[in-house]
Amino acid sequence: MKFLNALTIVSVCIANAVAKNCWAEELGFKCCSSSDAKVEYTDNDGKWSIEDGNWCGILKKPECWALELGFECCTSEDIEVQYTDKDGKWGIENYEWCGIIEKEKPITKPVEEPTTIPVDEPSETTEPVSTTTVVDDSTPSPIRDISSKELIKEMNFGWNLGNTMDAQCIEYLNYEKDQTASETCWGNPKTTEDMFKVLMDNQFNVFRIPTTWSGHFGEAPDYKIDEK
Repeated sequence: MKFLNALTIVSVCIANAVAKNCWAEELGFKCCSSSDAKVEYTDNDGKWSIEDGNWCGILKKPECWALELGFECCTSEDIEVQYTDKDGKWGIENYEWCGIIEKEKPITKPVEEPTTIPVDEPSETTEPVSTTTVVDDSTPSPIRDISSKELIKEMNFGWNLGNTMDAQCIEYLNYEKDQTASETCWGNPKTTEDMFKVLMDNQFNVFRIPTTWSGHFGEAPDYKIDEK
């Protein structure tokens, strides 16, 4: 019973404090019963809400929100909560009601991992390497003395001939009569110079040509490869 009486006293004091500190009364309006009322409009005088169909001024919360209600704030944030209403949490200190100031939650900033900026390795050559391969049909190109890095820089697109040169049909083909007959015996088309010219015109300059030499070389000790 005593507790209910105390709550009644708190409510009356709150109502009196609101009326006493209401900035909106000078403008002909009342202040809202709660400083947490929904903001419907804001002007130079303050923030406004609607209560019971009428405009009301929203009271600003000071650092000690209980002051505007006629009370002091508790000196400790860890004091036991005795009562909670729409204004906040209440405790008792020195036999008097006091408003409890809640602790602010610390804002934890995400830790950004340092980004590693890739550093290009210095080139072994100062002059740019051309990516265009000049083909001389008259004489075979000599093997150039270049590094693997330089060779890779010249590579564009690659193409694989497949198993055309891997075909073996020794059991029924006469290799002595036609040394290139095995090229088409697995159903693959014959490889031609025009085929590679078309590929090179379309920026292909790396080719893989798997080859099986069975039936295409001579007897020991020389094992001479067939010229065709």
